[in-house]
Amino acid sequence: MKFQVLCDILLFFACTVVISGDKKIQNPLEEQILTLFKKWRKGRLHTGLFQLPSLKSINIEKIQESYYEETGIKILFSIGEMKLTGLDNFSVDALDIIRTQNVLNISAIIRVPTLTLHSDTYTLDGRAYYVYSLKGKGAMRIISRNNVVSINIVFNNVDDIQTSVSDFSLNYSITMVEGNLENSSWPINNVLNNEGVNILKSYHEYINEKAREYVVANANEYLSRVTFKDFLNTIANIGVNSYVVE
Repeated sequence: MKFQVLCDILLFFACTVVISGDKKIQNPLEEQILTLFKKWRKGRLHTGLFQLPSLKSINIEKIQESYYEETGIKILFSIGEMKLTGLDNFSVDALDIIRTQNVLNISAIIRVPTLTLHSDTYTLDGRAYYVYSLKGKGAMRIISRNNVVSINIVFNNVDDIQTSVSDFSLNYSITMVEGNLENSSWPINNVLNNEGVNILKSYHEYINEKAREYVVANANEYLSRVTFKDFLNTIANIGVNSYVVE
C-alpha cells in the first residue's frame, strides 16, 4: 500500500466519528461508529463507504533519494519499503459535530500513543552542525510518541443532487522521536533523537497539502454520486452494516 492508504485512513476518520473507550455515547450516530471502531480493530473492514485496510500493520512505499537541510543538518537519504505499526491503538481526545440543513462539519483530535516505523534498508550521507560527517546504511527503526492529529472536514449538500467536501485540514504534533539506524556513524542517532521532532515538523505543510488534495479529490469522486440525505443515512448505519473481511 502506498501513501494513499494513509490518506484513506484519514478520509475515514474525517467522514465518521470514532469514540474512544472512555467517551460517553451521546447519540445513536456515536453508538454506530463505536461499533464500527470495535470491528475495525479486528482487521480489514468493509463499510458502506469503502473498504478500510487493517490498522495493525501498514506498508508504505520506499522513499527515493531525498534531500533535507535545516538547523545545521544536511543529509541525502533514501529508505526502502517501510512498515508502520501502532495506529490501531488510537483514541479520540475531542470531538465536535455541527450540522445544519445543508452542512455537516466534523472536527476531531486523535491521539496515538506510539507509532513504530521500520525498514530493512536505508542509506544516508551528509553533515551535522557543519562539523560532523553523517553516513549510514542498514536497517532503520523510528519510534514517535504522543502523536496527536487534529482533523476538520466540511461536507455540503449540493442542490439535493450530490454531496461534496468543501474544506479539509490536518494538523499533527509529536513530542518525542527515538531513532535507531544500524551501521550509522556517530552522531546520527543522537541527531535524530534530538532533532527528529523538528525534522517531522518541517514536513507539516507538505503532508497537510498532500492529504488535503487526496482526501478532497477522492471523497468528491465518490460523493458526487451520493445525495446528502443518502450520505447521512449511510453514516448513521455504518456500524451495523460494516463487517470484517479478514
